[in-house]
Amino acid sequence: MYAVVGDRVAREPLDMLHIVKTVALAGAELHLLDEPFVDTTSEMSDLVVFLWGWAAKWQGRRILENTSKGRARAMARGVKFGRKPKLSQQQRREALASLAAGEAMHLVARRYNVSKRARFRGSTLSSASDSS
Repeated sequence: MYAVVGDRVAREPLDMLHIVKTVALAGAELHLLDEPFVDTTSEMSDLVVFLWGWAAKWQGRRILENTSKGRARAMARGVKFGRKPKLSQQQRREALASLAAGEAMHLVARRYNVSKRARFRGSTLSSASDSS
């Protein structure tokens, strides 16, 4: 069995050991293409694989920490996350006014080329205004 990147096999040391043992019991060998020097077939393989799994777990934690810090810095700079709204503020006001006037949601949605399930976030109107 070939794995392209060793730390993607498992992020937990015990999971890594279990995977290697399962592969060995099936009569196969695990080869890590990114680290060909890691021998999963020798007597020392349990130690090597456990250390490899520990390193993968440590690296995963660092990735999460760095991502979290980067996201916090971006938010502090005012970066907005998520999809951009399909409707402009003006279109949104018009759509909400149409809904408030009793127009069916599916007709309003069709006019603005949005899903009829669109909820026009932030409004006090709900999909109950659409009876279809």
